Amino acid sequence: LFTIYINDLSSACENIYLFADDAKMFKIIKCPDDLKSMQLNVINMQNWLNVWRMIPNVDKCCVLKFGNKYNNIYEMWDSAQVKQVIQVVKVIKDLGVFVDDKLTFRDHIYSKVKLANTMLGIINRHFRLIDKEAYLCFYKGLVIPHLEYAVQVWCP
Repeated sequence: LFTIYINDLSSACENIYLFADDAKMFKIIKCPDDLKSMQLNVINMQNWLNVWRMIPNVDKCCVLKFGNKYNNIYEMWDSAQVKQVIQVVKVIKDLGVFVDDKLTFRDHIYSKVKLANTMLGIINRHFRLIDKEAYLCFYKGLVIPHLEYAVQVWCP
């Protein structure tokens, strides 16, 4: 139902992707005018939210910037109508994948290897005396999915 409710947000904003209850705005910044265009896009989203009487959670909003040519501060208004700066982050978790500003995916790989090792430790601790076939079933069911999740994104 929420997806139907926000379906027209893409008509109010340029360069926006919607997925479930999440929205991603993007813009290639080639000149200072593109920075203004992006801020205008944020304002358009804010206006759309005001029309539908929705309040953004500015603390959950962030900017992930690739490259360091242009720096800009993007602003939104919170529920008390106070202008707040949208935080700039180096790493963000999106759909279960950690994306960093250099696109190295180091944090994602580290977290998945750690989780897979944890699962492997649980299997080794609790199922020491099982046969090879059962062990392989546990391994394929509990360890491999963590290592292979979204591998097309972070290791094409």
